[in-house]
Amino acid sequence: MVRAAIVHEDDLVNHRLTWLLAAHAFLLAFFTCTQQSVLTSKNNQFILWTELFLCIIFTGATWMSLIVGKAVLCA
Repeated sequence: MVRAAIVHEDDLVNHRLTWLLAAHAFLLAFFTCTQQSVLTSKNNQFILWTELFLCIIFTGATWMSLIVGKAVLCA
């Protein structure tokens, strides 16, 4: 029973890390696609702030889920 719970939590941590990497890959692709338009125009500060906001939200949410997973695993 305990082994099954540990394996389950390990799988959850694996999924959370996979989602973290997938989210960062998406944000990196978005960043590189928008940089061409940002570099050619000086009035696109909104795009840069949107990218920053999305990075913070995705990273914060994923790290919080990892912290909760670790707390559940250690409890």
